[in-house]
Amino acid sequence: MPTLQRMSRSASRLCFGAATLGDGNEERTHVSEVDAGGFELRGDVFVPTSICCLPYHAFLWRARVQEDVTVESLKLFTVVHPRPEIVVVGLGARGPRERLADVEQHFREEGIALEQMDTANAVHTFNILNDEGRTVGGAF
Repeated sequence: MPTLQRMSRSASRLCFGAATLGDGNEERTHVSEVDAGGFELRGDVFVPTSICCLPYHAFLWRARVQEDVTVESLKLFTVVHPRPEIVVVGLGARGPRERLADVEQHFREEGIALEQMDTANAVHTFNILNDEGRTVGGAF
């Protein structure tokens, strides 16, 4: 099960609330639906806000617009153990207006691949990689 190292105060303000999905049987996180109002997890939990996902957990995320997606707001993925090998970031219905070069560089230095795309494709990519058993993170 992933464990968290100490997160800076500003990073903890950007991720809040956690949900362990399942009833102890270690089912993997699956985002079953995406719409303008939020995300449906495993077909039975609707989350009306942005989320960060790990293989077995989902966290509410305070990011609302592309400018909120920063190294600090994505700190969760660099402090969790085991670290994801790839983080998929969904940046709205049309995808990134511009590449998040500073975030990309930071993740590269941390040894984590970062993919930026529109939210629907990011969710789909996260689900596929997670279903394959990869250590993946998603921020949508």
